[in-house]
Amino acid sequence: MSSVGGVSVAGRRSASSAGVATHCARAQTAQLDAAQLRNRLDGLVRSEETARAEARTGREELKRVRKEWLRLRDELEQEQGEHKKLKVRSP
Repeated sequence: MSSVGGVSVAGRRSASSAGVATHCARAQTAQLDAAQLRNRLDGLVRSEETARAEARTGREELKRVRKEWLRLRDELEQEQGEHKKLKVRSP
């Protein structure tokens, strides 16, 4: 068996293989972590888009209801004005 620097070539290969295996395991773990983070980010983006759509719909509904309320208020004020005019005319 040959040796270099007191360590056999087979021993170096074994240590090198162990280092490669550790590196591969770390790379796989990093890939899994990255995939989990991507999935989490995608979920957050979908949630944000849904929230924005709901907010936009809510603002549109509020705008519509406010417009309706203003219209009804104006009608009521007009009717109250007409009622006061009738009261003044009546003896």
